This record gives sequence, C-alpha cells and structure tokens, in this order.
Amino acid sequence: MSDPEDARDGSTSICTHEEFAPITYHWYPHSGETFAAAVRQLLAASDLSEDAQSHVFSEVGARMKMLRKGQLREVRHVKGPIDTVTGLDLFEVRVRGEVGEDADSDVLVRIYHAEPTKLRSIGGSTVIGLHMHIKDISDPARVRERQDEEMQKARDRFFTGRATSWA
Repeated sequence: MSDPEDARDGSTSICTHEEFAPITYHWYPHSGETFAAAVRQLLAASDLSEDAQSHVFSEVGARMKMLRKGQLREVRHVKGPIDTVTGLDLFEVRVRGEVGEDADSDVLVRIYHAEPTKLRSIGGSTVIGLHMHIKDISDPARVRERQDEEMQKARDRFFTGRATSWA
C-alpha cells in the first residue's frame, strides 16, 4: 500500500532491478562526512587490523557498485522491507568480509537505506543511506535485539532528515 508521505509502498528493493539504474546512493551524513569516510570511521572504531579494515572496505565498495547498477540479489545482498520497522520501508544491504580462517572471524557489515518513491524512476533513481554498523553476533541470545536497535536508528534518521531532504 502506498504511503502519501512517500516512506513506504511495500515493494522489493529497486537495487535488485537493473531498469532503475543508475542508482545514486545519497548518504545522509551525521556531520558532513561522505559515505566512504563513514565506512572508514566505522571500521576504525572496530578491533580489526588495518589489513582487515582495508579488505572489508573493499567488500563494501564492491557491494555498493552492484547497488548502483541494480544488481543486488534479494536476501543474499539486500533484505527488505524490514517488517520490524514501522512507518518506513527500510532496506538492509548485507556485506560479509572474510578476515580470518574460520567463519566466526567474518565481519558482517549492515548498511540501511530507504527508497522514497518520489526518487525512483526507470533509467535513474536515488536511495537514501541512513545508518551502518558491524553486526554483533557475540551473544546469540541478543543478536535480534541489537539488530532491531540499529534498524531503529536508521528509521529515526530517515524521519529526522526528511524535512531537509537528507542534506
């Protein structure tokens, strides 16, 4: 169902449909930072080595390149709309950075965005980047709770930034 405020219509991500490309990824900054700087800040705040940070940064870049081309695959690369987030179709871009020998050492980066219908068009669209985090799976009993908290941060940023068109 379409939302008169342009925040939701329940459809799958345009980032899985090449006909919407090229897709501009507009990062809504916290304090003027670019998307690349925000990713670097996120990784720098982690306990990853510089080599691991560099690898994960490259993986994020590759995934975002696919997003811009409308070549993400549902669930594997992008999930949504997320049903635990209300009033907004929120999408989660999923990135897995392999930084060690075993599966437990993989870094799971989650990048949330919205796809306002007024910014969608065949042949060129824009999505709004809202929030990102490294998924914390250290306590399996709290993974969903922590993930929901991160998604709510993205939701809040959408509604905070809408008045200024996420400038």
